[in-house]
Amino acid sequence: MDRGGRNPARNARLHRCQRPDVMGNSAHYTAGRTGVSLRPPKDSDLSRLEPLAQAVLDARAAHPGAKLADLYDPDPMPPNLRRAHVTLDRAVDRLYRRSRFASERERVEHLFMLYEAITVPLGTQANVRRRRAARRKSKGEAS
Repeated sequence: MDRGGRNPARNARLHRCQRPDVMGNSAHYTAGRTGVSLRPPKDSDLSRLEPLAQAVLDARAAHPGAKLADLYDPDPMPPNLRRAHVTLDRAVDRLYRRSRFASERERVEHLFMLYEAITVPLGTQANVRRRRAARRKSKGEAS
């Protein structure tokens, strides 16, 4: 599914919408490098994405002389590529939420809620570990 380092599933709208406002204007999916990790729920069937991602690759292959910049220019984007991406985007969205997102803003807000749910427990656990370490240290000093 991954040709030349480009995985169409990682270019799904859910992941793309983070980049301009949250992670800068990078042309690459950078979530792993910035510490943001929004994995689909454990009960997700990711194998359903494979044929959809392959459809994106096939749609790209149908335009052999075109550069990616030309294929992804919003106005002249080939209809078959646009349809393949819309289908993939909807499938990726459904991994994170059953109902459709009404807007890009709603999608980003949902991503932030997921991110907060992931990071808040980590911060809480770190605070607990620090308190325990401080207690152990103070007990060691008191002995």
